[in-house]
Order: sequence, then C-alpha cells, then structure tokens
Amino acid sequence: MTKGKTITLLDSTSEPWELLEEPGRCPMRVRAVNYPRFIEPTANHPSTQQEVRLDSPIDKLLMSVSNFAAELERAKASQRTRDALQVKAQRGYVVGGVMFGYRNVPVLGDGGQRSHVVREIREDEAATVRRIFTMVGAGTGLRKIAQTLNVEGLRSPRARAGRHHSWAASSIRAVLFNRLYKGEVVWGHQEA
Repeated sequence: MTKGKTITLLDSTSEPWELLEEPGRCPMRVRAVNYPRFIEPTANHPSTQQEVRLDSPIDKLLMSVSNFAAELERAKASQRTRDALQVKAQRGYVVGGVMFGYRNVPVLGDGGQRSHVVREIREDEAATVRRIFTMVGAGTGLRKIAQTLNVEGLRSPRARAGRHHSWAASSIRAVLFNRLYKGEVVWGHQEA
C-alpha cells in the first residue's frame, strides 16, 4: 500500500470505512463520517436500484432538482385528491368514515364499479341518537345518559373489536355536538 493516501472501502455490510495511512504510524481503519449515500431506481429499470454519489456540485444540484420535482408532484397529487373529495362533498356523497346512526352504501355506476357512497339511516342506532337528544332536552346529564344506555345494553359508536364497548359522557357529548345529526354536512373543517 502507498503511504500517505486515503482509500475508501466498503465492508460486507456496505458501510463506508476509510483506511488511513500516515508516515511513521500504523494503518488505521476508521468509519467515514461525511459520506452521504443515496439509492434511487434506475431510469431504464425502476425495479433495479443504483447508488447516487454526490461527489461534485453538479451531482448535488441534480439531486436537489430531482427532490424539488418529487415534492411538486406530491403537492399536485394532494391537491387533486382534495379537489375530488370537495366535489363529492358538494354533491352530498360520503367523503369520510362511518357515522353512528348511518351505514355507508356504495352506489354502482357504469360497468358495475363503485361510483360514490351515500349515507343510509340505521334505524336501531338512529333510535339511540334520538333518545340521547330527548334525554338531554329533559335535563338529564351526560353521565346519567351514558349509564342508562349501558344498563340497557345499547350499542355504542365505537363498539368494534379491540375498543371499549360502552357509552361514556364523552361519547354522548360527541353525538350532541356532531353537526351531521342536525342535518348539516360539513367537509374540510379543520380544528384550530
């Protein structure tokens, strides 16, 4: 080996190491700290990958431009999704999850593919929602309502596998303050 030269090696785990040799000292193998490694798909064969080296300012510029283009595409995809959901919400279609008191029913379009989803009232759960509003109107507290519904064994909004299966004051409050139960469809609202 030539003295005074630095040789960059890759060990079996593909980690960068440097072999440092100085005149009058034993050779030392040290881990290279400032060694950026990036792997990206090749242009001709996306299933294969190649290591991208940032050895020159041009390489770094090209990587920055590539990252910028990817970020622009992510932003455009996000905006397209939001626009499509807004159109569905304006038409009265479901754009969220399942609501207590309703079931989501897919509507099939041409070719038997799902066109959109609409809400349909589930009478058993809707009766519970109406009962909650009636009890609140009569002056019953949230805790007492939750206890009554639990004693009667009525299904709660989150009665799914792995979740708590009973009513709580917080779930009663969530029903009371949900604008959908007042007939208002809200989409795009973000809590501040």
